Amino acid sequence: MNTVRHRPVRPFVLIGPVLGLAALAAVASGVWVVHRMADPATTFLAGVRVDGSRVSVKMPTCRTDEVATVEVYDVDSETPLWRATGPRTPE
Repeated sequence: MNTVRHRPVRPFVLIGPVLGLAALAAVASGVWVVHRMADPATTFLAGVRVDGSRVSVKMPTCRTDEVATVEVYDVDSETPLWRATGPRTPE
């Protein structure tokens, strides 16, 4: 009589690929989160306007945020080129 013998399936043989896929998914998710946090498209633009002696600075903020000081730096310098404290209007 010819009978076919089947090998018993060992649990660790099935768990290995599942754990490998889970680790790969975790690493991919981590890379995606870091990429989203470092995305340069999330930067904001600030606007500066000079009318005579009056300087206006506009930038997006949350309604609850308050801007107390604005400093303008040159890329190559650590000392500010311009600084203003205490905005004249809440806008």
